Amino acid sequence: MGIKMKIYKHLPLDTRAWLFEKKLMDRHWPSWYGETYRSVLNQAFDTFLTPEERSDKKLMRELTNDIVKCWLRYQALPYEYFLFDLRHGDDKKRASFLTDIQKSQACASFSNLDAYLNEVCDKFAFYQLMKPFFCRKVFHVNDSTDKEEFVKFALDTKSLFCKLSKGSRGNGAFAEEVSSEEDAERLLLRLTTSTENVWVVEERIQQCVEMAQWNESSVNTVRLPSFMSKTGFKVLCPAFRTGRKGSIVDNAAQGSIVAGIDISSGNLITDGVDEFGHTFVKHPDSGLVFKGWHIPYWKELLEIAEQAHRTIPHHKYIGWDFALTDKGWVLVEGNWGQMIGQYATKVGVKDLFMKYITD
Repeated sequence: MGIKMKIYKHLPLDTRAWLFEKKLMDRHWPSWYGETYRSVLNQAFDTFLTPEERSDKKLMRELTNDIVKCWLRYQALPYEYFLFDLRHGDDKKRASFLTDIQKSQACASFSNLDAYLNEVCDKFAFYQLMKPFFCRKVFHVNDSTDKEEFVKFALDTKSLFCKLSKGSRGNGAFAEEVSSEEDAERLLLRLTTSTENVWVVEERIQQCVEMAQWNESSVNTVRLPSFMSKTGFKVLCPAFRTGRKGSIVDNAAQGSIVAGIDISSGNLITDGVDEFGHTFVKHPDSGLVFKGWHIPYWKELLEIAEQAHRTIPHHKYIGWDFALTDKGWVLVEGNWGQMIGQYATKVGVKDLFMKYITD
């Protein structure tokens, strides 16, 4: 019973599906964000299906079989099955989507994995590498942090945003206002005694009015995936992200809303969608209409992203996150970001992604 995942991919499709139905996968399927495939599957059902659908045993079996098939053929995880609407797509359409696993595998194969781990995964290392594009102060907190230096930084900065140095998806991030030495010391103690005690503490971004109107509590950003290849700088599937009322982050995993952007014009070309399968013609809190809205200073953003990527040409692919302030675009962070624009457009970009990253 100690079958490993690498063996499964060599088995016939029918055999693999049968093994899944026998529930062997609960023990042997690889984890995804620390969870088994079966638990992720159940979460997807809870998120995207109605109680009536969940109580329909025939439908649940059909969906389970189809979701497994999409994993085996296209490496689509259960939430991607619903977000890409693979449920209603033919084989050609299903194969056109770039799944997160395919993206990561391609990046690891054709980009510089060691450079990514050392220079991008660590948020403070990336800040040091790309400092001119951040346009704000950043402090690295770890076990050896000097208390006096941190207190001075915190009092000088006052409005702070804290995130795990190697975190993702907005997990653990929080904002903090510091007005006294005692505030700064309490914050440092909180950071250094947390389970993960390596943090990036930065001056909180003050976004411009045009972006803040969508949602004031979060810094609303543009995800701009770009490539630096033999044929030059390329952008693929950019997306606008806005948080919900009260949320301090705009990550889709934290309930924010995503809309696709037309590369040539900078206009939003889709309604908004979230990672729970909801579609929004208007932002549910601010009432602003997504489709047709223009990203301010779009051409300037493309120019800045190209300048940034040309400073690190050994990274073939970077998923940039940019925010717009009164002084212009500033870099939030970089990563091997997901093509979240596919959620909104329902148009797959796998072929173009593979073309750009292998060039």
